[in-house]
Amino acid sequence: MNFKKKFDHEDINIYLPDNKTIGTSEFFKNKYNKLPDYICDMLEVKTRIEFEEKSEHEFINMIKEKKKLEDEKLIKEFEERENLITPLKNELDELDLSGITVLQPAK
Repeated sequence: MNFKKKFDHEDINIYLPDNKTIGTSEFFKNKYNKLPDYICDMLEVKTRIEFEEKSEHEFINMIKEKKKLEDEKLIKEFEERENLITPLKNELDELDLSGITVLQPAK
């Protein structure tokens, strides 16, 4: 056990019993801060009793669809940024840089 780990007195999840705080997506985000959001959502679906009444499969498909939309949005943003850079790159390639000398650092 790591006894030197700092105890966060402000974290309400430490003091409260399971009153819809433990096992939520935000609980997993705080506990495992490197996990992506969609995995925290899936962990919530797998751990919460409320989701057993409804089909877990439906919730997981909804989360996968949400992740797919986020990925599509990122790809679209990447393509937009690439379209902004491409003309500048072409302009740089067209410049004649053969007459430019590069200064060498002193030895």
